[in-house]
Amino acid sequence: MKGVVSPRGPILRELALAATAGVVFAVGPFTPNEVATAAAAGLVVGGGVLAWRLRRESPVWHEPDTPLRLSRDQLLAGAALLLCLAAFAPTIQWMYLEWTRSVWFNDHGLFIPFVMAWFTQRELRKQEGVTESSAFGFAPLVAGLALSVLDTNVESRYLASAGLLLALSGLALLFFGPRRTWALRIPLALGVLMIPVPYSVAAPLGLRTLTASGVLPLLDLMGFSAIREGTLIHMPPSQSFIVADACSGANTLWASMAVAIVLAVTSQSLGRRVALLLSAPLLAIAANTVRVTLLVLLTRRFGVNLLETPVHEATGVATFVGVLVPLMMIAQFNLPKQSPP
Repeated sequence: MKGVVSPRGPILRELALAATAGVVFAVGPFTPNEVATAAAAGLVVGGGVLAWRLRRESPVWHEPDTPLRLSRDQLLAGAALLLCLAAFAPTIQWMYLEWTRSVWFNDHGLFIPFVMAWFTQRELRKQEGVTESSAFGFAPLVAGLALSVLDTNVESRYLASAGLLLALSGLALLFFGPRRTWALRIPLALGVLMIPVPYSVAAPLGLRTLTASGVLPLLDLMGFSAIREGTLIHMPPSQSFIVADACSGANTLWASMAVAIVLAVTSQSLGRRVALLLSAPLLAIAANTVRVTLLVLLTRRFGVNLLETPVHEATGVATFVGVLVPLMMIAQFNLPKQSPP
């Protein structure tokens, strides 16, 4: 094709992107644990991403193949990066295990690093031509490594997680300098969303009781009588249902807040930002209440063994989708502008 170059560098970048997407999907909590099935799913997703990114009209085919040259400062920063990977490997492994443990808690954290990478790439493209680094990055880097060392004795995991965020800021200064690090303040701040939320945090919020309280009026609206005792729901003649931790809606709440924060960051409207952050918890609690009500009716009809089937987890995924759609609508909603007097 005339005017089309062979951009080896950009194509290698797209291959890496497709491989990453395939691996993330293969090891994600929604993919079966069977190795063959997970690998096949990862190949399909990775192949689909690659096919889309390398389609005929893709701008990749018009990007120049620029050679990669590293300065001395960048090489030192690269050595610091390798040191951080070694020091924080146990922390990253713990985060990954928490993200993929189940669909009921912290599974949104698996996607946050890629959201951060997308924001980082977008901001760095705006800063093309700026080449600088800052030795001040060693201060937060050393502080982060110190927290990691301290956490080896405390074993809280959260000290090391805070250290990881500090180290990322230090690495940004070492690699990119002050101006570009300031431009990356949003993706760096989003790193907080990677830290798994402790299970104990949900208890003081009373999410189980709040959900159980919301189920009763919905059952009454549909013509079913029920009595609530704390998080236990009794339905005559002799059926009882308990709102367990998995049904508290904590995961939907955390995931909804994470999505709302990301959407708020990308929004240019203060009104939409406020609407997203305020509506996310309300939508999460309402959607989870509807989900639990549906499960109560389904188990009443088909028996409690239904909760041991994939239907139970599928309702959790459907609940998040039910929150995601209105959040996306709010993010795209244009508030009416007041006409000048």
